[in-house]
Amino acid sequence: MTPDPGDSSSSSKMEKETEPLAKKALKISPGMDTSGATLFRPPPEPTLFTGRKETLKIIAAKATTRPILIGLSGFSGIGKTCLTIPLSKLFATQFPGTCLFTDMQGNHPSPPSAEDIMRRIILKFHPTQPLPTDDKKLAQLYRVALKKHKGILILDNVSGIKQVKPLVPPPSWLFIVTSTKAVLIPKMVTIELEPMEIMEAHTLLTRWAPEISPALSEISAICQGVPLALELIGKLFSINSTIKPDYFLKKFMDA
Repeated sequence: MTPDPGDSSSSSKMEKETEPLAKKALKISPGMDTSGATLFRPPPEPTLFTGRKETLKIIAAKATTRPILIGLSGFSGIGKTCLTIPLSKLFATQFPGTCLFTDMQGNHPSPPSAEDIMRRIILKFHPTQPLPTDDKKLAQLYRVALKKHKGILILDNVSGIKQVKPLVPPPSWLFIVTSTKAVLIPKMVTIELEPMEIMEAHTLLTRWAPEISPALSEISAICQGVPLALELIGKLFSINSTIKPDYFLKKFMDA
């Protein structure tokens, strides 16, 4: 039976069962870079982005009136950061101009404050601008700086409402937030990402590594639709294509 999206116990159980899969995939993929994000520049578009068409349709149908605020939530490895790229492209014609991407380090013991991010964004547009020490004046300067521009602001991996609410930009900006737990801001379209459907998972694996077909169903089942796990396994198998799929499957299960 499919879990009720509104059932917090089902969601929590799924998170506990699937989140370790991304960590397991990373464990047998030493040295593989999965970040690729730098301050103010979005990470590279996924080479073989697969699925999430229905999610994009739902967001497009709901986010029709400015200000457009979009919140993507879900556990680590579920594909939140990757989805921000096609999502920003979906709205690119409505919000031409600058695309700012910032890792908010929500899983860090001391993530940057909203004021820290304000300073960085102000200096991005006005490198020589003197910055006030008073937080209220800083917030005013932040809003003035953004009003003179338009574009897309992506805050990835936020820690919570306190870190992100002061950073809501003017309506001339598309605002995208990703977080483990949903961040509830008025007028924000919130989507909790679920694991990929079986056929989407199969497609993603075989696009990365066609040779994996003999063990496709078994590996897909173990990954339980977690995009990061599927991608890392596909990449790892593609660069070790001489390994037999059944041996590869055993190695992953034993990790």
